[in-house]
Order: sequence, then C-alpha cells, then structure tokens
Amino acid sequence: MKVEFKVIFVIFVLAALFVFFSYLLIDGGGTLSLTEQMTLGYEVIYIDVSYMSFISAVISIPFIIIAIIIVNHCRKKNKNLTSYRRFFIISTVVVLLSLGITIPGRSLEAMRVTSIVENRGYIKCPTFTLLFGVKAVDAFARRLNYCHEPEIMRIAQYGYMDELETIDLFIKRKTSEK
Repeated sequence: MKVEFKVIFVIFVLAALFVFFSYLLIDGGGTLSLTEQMTLGYEVIYIDVSYMSFISAVISIPFIIIAIIIVNHCRKKNKNLTSYRRFFIISTVVVLLSLGITIPGRSLEAMRVTSIVENRGYIKCPTFTLLFGVKAVDAFARRLNYCHEPEIMRIAQYGYMDELETIDLFIKRKTSEK
C-alpha cells in the first residue's frame, strides 16, 4: 500500500508538471512575446528562450508516466517486463532525443531571435550592463546608452517582463524633460 501511494504521487506530480509546462508553452507563462514587446514600442526588450526546455519536458513526461505505470503494473502482477522492452527502448530514445534537440535548440533559437531583433534596430546590451547575472534573459535596446543608464540598470535586475513597462515609462519621462 505504501509503494502504491508513492507511485500514484509520482504520477500525479509528473502529470501536474506536464500541465504546467504545456501551459507555459501555450501561454508564455506571463511573459510578453517578442512580437508584443516590439509592438508596444519598448525601447528596451528582453529575449528569453527558456521555453525551449519546456518542449523537452512536454515530450518526455508522458513517456515517463506510462513507463512508471507499466513497471508498477508488472510488479503487482509479478509479470516480466520483457514484453514491454520495445516501449522502453522507444521511450528512452524519445527522452534522449528531446533532450538532445532542446540543448542545441536553445542556442539556435537564441541566434534566430537575436537576428530578428537586430534587424528591427535593437542593439544587444553589453555584458555587465542590463540584466547582469541573469543567465536566461538577454536585454536589447534601441540606443546603447540605455544599457548604461543607472536608473534603467536599477529597474532591470531580474529579467521580469513587468520591468519593461517601468523602463519605458522612465525613458519617456526622461525624454520629455529634455
């Protein structure tokens, strides 16, 4: 009975993660898409390609859940797992391929999105300026001086999308004062 509860709990957690990662892929998890950022005319925008990791999770989790169910079923019925050998091989290949594609996929997606942004007139903020210490998010600005502005650097600390509106209001207020 104790093992059964653990198996059900693990399956529940994996199913919840599957739903969560699926939501993040579909909705963006509360982030503004690149198109939305540029449509809103922000002077500073963020690029975050971490959604590529969610793709691997959404592909892998169903196979892992099914594998756990099969192993648990065979254990309860004292059945041999060899009849499910093909499924386990396929599952292993799918999980490894999804991880293998996701890791270089993040780099390729970052290059693709960077190219789009640079073609629209944005400049990548140099290292040690905006979002210093935030690994997953890159900042781009219409003007390089925005990357070095102390007040913008204070606002843009974590790479949260709501920082962009505050930065944009600061830039507009500063521009109107001149």
